[in-house]
Amino acid sequence: MLTICLRRRSQEQPQIGSRGSAELYFFLVSGKHAITQPMNPWHKLVLLLARKPQLLLLPLIVPVVSCSLGIGGGLPPTVSYTVPAKGTGNVPLTAEITATFSSPMDSTTITPSTFTLSQNGIPIPGSVTSSGNTATFVPTNHLPGDSVFTATITTGAKSAAGIALASNQTWTFMTIGAQAAGDIVLYYTYNFGSFTRSPIPVTMTSGTNIISESFNPTDGSVTLTIQNAPGYEDDGFYFYVGTLQNFTSLRVAANGSGTYSANLYLDANNDGQFFSWVSNVYNGPGGDMYASASTSPVNGVLTIDSTTSFNLQNGPGGSYTLPQLVGGAVPGVSGSTGAAIWIGVSVTSGSQTTTIDTITEN
Repeated sequence: MLTICLRRRSQEQPQIGSRGSAELYFFLVSGKHAITQPMNPWHKLVLLLARKPQLLLLPLIVPVVSCSLGIGGGLPPTVSYTVPAKGTGNVPLTAEITATFSSPMDSTTITPSTFTLSQNGIPIPGSVTSSGNTATFVPTNHLPGDSVFTATITTGAKSAAGIALASNQTWTFMTIGAQAAGDIVLYYTYNFGSFTRSPIPVTMTSGTNIISESFNPTDGSVTLTIQNAPGYEDDGFYFYVGTLQNFTSLRVAANGSGTYSANLYLDANNDGQFFSWVSNVYNGPGGDMYASASTSPVNGVLTIDSTTSFNLQNGPGGSYTLPQLVGGAVPGVSGSTGAAIWIGVSVTSGSQTTTIDTITEN
């Protein structure tokens, strides 16, 4: 379907058939494509034939309308694709929602009021950033598991040319099931200039310095590697182990190729995540706490149980066992506090590789 659209250089809509065609811009629209040019004699001929198809002795019908397309801006912007995509399932609870537009956008119009996320009509709090033709919604907290969410970008969002979306753009996705105690839900972490996490293994390279993780789906092992670190670096992963009152012991086995250590993460502010992150880059403890386990692997096996002493690295400090933490020895921490274990390797400089073979929780 072809449509001829007219608009003046000013913001006023032209009357079809009005004179002064030199001030009109001409849009020949077919589907999602448009030719946009100042009016010229060829355009006048097309307009004449469109208005009087009998001159061709053919039943030619090409609508001629006034339109609100921006001068030099083409058609209204559209959402080209999204992450997560429409209808996606098993989305991580830490997901950020990204939309890519068909043209660069005016970042001042991409705000929490024009880019929203909701669950059953209830708004999900979060922040919005945009650059070029990409916009990202970052939820303030972890998303609830096993839930359907609707992302919406309204017509308040405009392109850099000042053209608004033609209609609200919406899409839905579903998160993974809520984490249960004992689930090994991996978040890989690496300290490569900044402490960063990722839901999938990564490889970071700077010259001969390499940090990488790899997962073997056959045996479920994870290999952590640091090569030629110029200074302190660490590499590892953390996983949810449930609430403190249900966490009694843990055995982690390595294949003897290297050393490793463990930390205990505590969701002290009860926001469903461990620490504060901005685009998966560490942004401070966010009211949470972490403690290093004062134990080392014996014959490649590290055991954490009721006798293990954890040294708090922030908060009130001090050393505590799991029963003491459950009993409220640390303000803000109790048996209902969520906990995660970080397993990783670290170096002050140089190289280190360790493969974690098995993780057993009781």
